[in-house]
Amino acid sequence: MKKIFSIFLLMAVMAVSSICYADISPSEVSLGGISPGTSKDYLVSVYGQPDDILYGKYGVETYVYGGTFSIRFGGTSPSAIWVETMGNNGIGTPSGITVGMRESELTIYGIPQTIDYEDGVKIIRFWAPGRKALDFSVINGIITHIKAVA
Repeated sequence: MKKIFSIFLLMAVMAVSSICYADISPSEVSLGGISPGTSKDYLVSVYGQPDDILYGKYGVETYVYGGTFSIRFGGTSPSAIWVETMGNNGIGTPSGITVGMRESELTIYGIPQTIDYEDGVKIIRFWAPGRKALDFSVINGIITHIKAVA
């Protein structure tokens, strides 16, 4: 009887944990059709030349469009390491989540893997396979910033 109870308990724990922390699809880790891993050439073919290019340490470059959409390229990597939108500019996730929407809209992704707080900003993270993630910054229940990272 103990064995049966132990097996049942283990199965219940596994079922609950798989429901609670399911990964989102890797295709969701994208903003405005641009994902971590996108090349500079492809980015420019879609959005044109950036309004600004910021140069950081170790060869990091950030392409900025309209002051509210930016794509960071890492040092020796020719591809994007993160994509972010900081304004209500129409750029969103493949499921249509954009800056300015209510936090409650994030339920389409299920239960977030992490929720952190930094300087009064709630940061909600959903992971995808391949160490990719979508981060949503929320203030007073409104999404203020979205970042797709790898």
